[in-house]
Amino acid sequence: MGCEETDLPEGCQLGDCKDPIEMDTGPFTILELRQVISLLKNGKAPDVDNISAEMLKASSPIALDQLLRTSDWFPVETGVKQGCVMSGFLFNIIIDWVMRNITNARRGLWWKFTTVLEDLDYAHDIALLSSRHKDLQETFSRLHHVSRYTGLCINTTKTKVLRTNAKVTNTISIDGLEVEDVNSFIYLGAMVHGAGGSREDISGRLSIGRKAYATLNPVWRSRTYSKHTKLRIFKSCVISTLLYGAEMWRVTSTDMERLDVFHRKRLRRILGIFWPYTISNRELYERAREGPVSETLKVR
Repeated sequence: MGCEETDLPEGCQLGDCKDPIEMDTGPFTILELRQVISLLKNGKAPDVDNISAEMLKASSPIALDQLLRTSDWFPVETGVKQGCVMSGFLFNIIIDWVMRNITNARRGLWWKFTTVLEDLDYAHDIALLSSRHKDLQETFSRLHHVSRYTGLCINTTKTKVLRTNAKVTNTISIDGLEVEDVNSFIYLGAMVHGAGGSREDISGRLSIGRKAYATLNPVWRSRTYSKHTKLRIFKSCVISTLLYGAEMWRVTSTDMERLDVFHRKRLRRILGIFWPYTISNRELYERAREGPVSETLKVR
């Protein structure tokens, strides 16, 4: 119900009948500041917030602007700017220091008669190796303890334990949290299976290759591109995806045939060779000016 003109107080116009909204224009409180920073770090900053995440990582004083209010300037003394080349360099130094402090004991696999292989590291993807459950648990505990000095922590939900020919079934724990036991996991894009071999990894790469080919269906169906261009796209986008990490495969004749069948089937589709018109595999490779994938794999 709107107020009638006769009910207005003296000196009040019709558009001024509502009470004004009170707005705090004072400086930020410590609680508000912490809430804003928490939202920014979680990637859930409100739309009215014009602060980029990079500002929090800058090594210079910044001020927070929220709802037309500006806080006092304060310094950010840790971290580097987003995209700074020093970020990866500093991380490598820190993770190298951490690993040197946990691998000084001989608790890994005997790689040679006098050499022990205890870990495989690539950036933050670390694989710890051991032939005894006790040694692996000690390495995990040591890694958790040392990494905390640098502000790093182990993500227990992403950490997996793979056992091969193991009789001991005791679980591995990190700070009281058990680590999940799995039969296989993906490390650096490759499938590592407890039974060994590369069959599971090859099956995964074939599945990824099919998806990469299907994504480019508009290109294969287009009449704009020549067959030569399509074959170059196929080699660059599909075959390179299929053979990612193939240098580490232990392949059999069956695996070679599976890869060649995938290759020939896609070549026939790109060249427009369908039933009942058929050609030999040799003629197919001559038309595509390519060789079998198995031959490419041998060269690698």
